Amino acid sequence: MQIGPGARAFVQRSVRALVEYLPLIGAIACGVTVRAVYVVGADFPLNDGGMFYSAVQDLKASHYALPEYMSYNGGQIPFAYPPLGLYIAAAFSSVPGISVLAAVRFLPLLFSCLTLAAFYPLARTMLHSRRQAFVAVWVFALLPRAFDWEIVGGGLTRSPGFLFALVALTFGYRALAEDGSRRQGITCGLATGLALLAHLEMAWFVAASLALFTAMHGQRGRFRSRAATTAGILVVAVAVSSPWWVTNLVRFGADPFLAAASTGGHSSLSFLAAVGPSPADETLFPVLTALALLGVLIAANRRDYWLAVWPLVLFIADPRKASTSACVPLALLAAMAVCEGIGRVLAAQQSRDGDGEPPMSWTGRQRAFGYCLMGFGYLAALLSPISPRSPLHSLSPPARDSIAWIVQETEPGSRFAVVTGNPLWATDAASEWFPALTGRVSIATPQGREWLRNPSFKSTTESFEDLQACHDSGLSCLDEWQARTGATFGYVLVTNNSAIRHFTASKQSVPVALAVALGESPDYELVFRNSTTSIYRRASGADNASSAP
Repeated sequence: MQIGPGARAFVQRSVRALVEYLPLIGAIACGVTVRAVYVVGADFPLNDGGMFYSAVQDLKASHYALPEYMSYNGGQIPFAYPPLGLYIAAAFSSVPGISVLAAVRFLPLLFSCLTLAAFYPLARTMLHSRRQAFVAVWVFALLPRAFDWEIVGGGLTRSPGFLFALVALTFGYRALAEDGSRRQGITCGLATGLALLAHLEMAWFVAASLALFTAMHGQRGRFRSRAATTAGILVVAVAVSSPWWVTNLVRFGADPFLAAASTGGHSSLSFLAAVGPSPADETLFPVLTALALLGVLIAANRRDYWLAVWPLVLFIADPRKASTSACVPLALLAAMAVCEGIGRVLAAQQSRDGDGEPPMSWTGRQRAFGYCLMGFGYLAALLSPISPRSPLHSLSPPARDSIAWIVQETEPGSRFAVVTGNPLWATDAASEWFPALTGRVSIATPQGREWLRNPSFKSTTESFEDLQACHDSGLSCLDEWQARTGATFGYVLVTNNSAIRHFTASKQSVPVALAVALGESPDYELVFRNSTTSIYRRASGADNASSAP
């Protein structure tokens, strides 16, 4: 069978395209591997997501009508969270054979992998060559903060928000910096609205970035037209997201939104995190961040001032989430450093080698440097869990066994003081998943309280930290904490140090001080113990409100 000229030409073009885009394919494959190894290697959602697991069940129970309150941890939290990711999980888990837990486990991974594909057109739009865009995707794929908080259970909302934010920025930059069409502005507005429906902070990331693009590129004499384009984008975004925020304004007023807006961690020194040792949480030496700093100098020299200051703007606008969103400009800047800075040095070195022993070609040297950089970045990404702040761990099987016992043996509405010794509430998987899996109340869990103005989220997290400090301080600490907070509880759950992911090395070996004190106290009775968890029931006379809902 002979192949016609047209078919032969098509095959040749396809092969050339495959070879040309092989670096991009490799970068995406590498990023997918780095992300998947953690999720597939665990049999439970990584780190957080318990509140979202409960919220998805609430949505399904209400037949997809937006509930007024979450059932999570006592049912007092307004269902004000952006619901797009929750609806996607509810629909996904409606497929026979797929549970809500599986949706919370795997959907964040899926959306995080899609951000890799969405990042390339953004990089190709903003950088000066295809090679730089390929390198930028490699860097973005390996920066830990670009994926670690996106693939965990709580990434159910973060990952789609990040995905739509990248799409919005691609079209927004084209509309503002390249005098794009009205269609590109509308597309940016639609994507921004979807980002807002998925995650508030990702929409804020887009808004801050568009403001920067408008200000920097508007200096070319068309500030008014660019400002009008930006306003149009925001109008579309607000309209797309209006069913969610209008519903909540009618139900609760502005209080939930004002409360959530106060949790961003803003301070007069918050911008300093942008120049910290590793704003992207690189585990080993922050090579990629160092390259990004070199890229700042190159961008400034090219008068791409918007790119040079972009990370700083993000840390000022939203300090809490900036370590993730800043991975976008950091990857772009690092690519400029590799291709324009390091590449020129290698080329100059080749010219100095003269006619002596044949040196590696410039391309060969660049490739050698690139392979070393990628190998180091890949190793650092795989070692992300050793970071003290890494969320890439999940609730252990013994911990889940203790939760199953609670469901079987305690009354609904029972109140627990969950003491794990982990002072970082965002990485305390036991404290967040406990209410979702048991249907009981964890009196100190902060998740969801960011939508409540009284008590403030700051006071809630401080109370949580004070309770965790009792882990190695004994019963007097717990009594003082209860007297200070007025909290009531009927049970105390204590995890031993083998269940504390990042703090084992600096703490005493089990049993912990609080567990010993509770075991010796006549006011408490040991009712459950396994390799990681001990549960003590408080005597009925010791707490007259221990079972209050």
